[in-house]
Amino acid sequence: MQISYRLTVADYKAALALHNRQKFNRRSSHFFMFKVMPIIGMLVLCSEVFLFFTQEDYFARNPPGLLIVPVVFSLLPVFRSYAIKRQFKGLFPRSQTDQYLSIDIDDERIISACPDLAKPSSSGMQLLGSHKTKR
Repeated sequence: MQISYRLTVADYKAALALHNRQKFNRRSSHFFMFKVMPIIGMLVLCSEVFLFFTQEDYFARNPPGLLIVPVVFSLLPVFRSYAIKRQFKGLFPRSQTDQYLSIDIDDERIISACPDLAKPSSSGMQLLGSHKTKR
């Protein structure tokens, strides 16, 4: 049986979520990085803003560059969503306009391939030919 399937960003996100849930170490690091760290970042950022308005010489004692850390912590989920979309786009070559996968299921095997990538390139065939002549 042969199936043609169009891979979407939602499928890729679901696969990443399943991958993160498989082991306790992945699950805990994902929870800490994308749930706890943004909360800590927002709390520190709110406290910094509160101290700025309540103390007159706050920036004289504390450099404004220290605000970068809580801002980055609080924006981690936004960075992650952008990175997931970039990773999905990087799965397929730029010359391939569709994201279809071909899946061939048999009694003995399962073969999954991108239809445009299954064609052998001439440079790969030349490398194989030069390797055979050296033996």
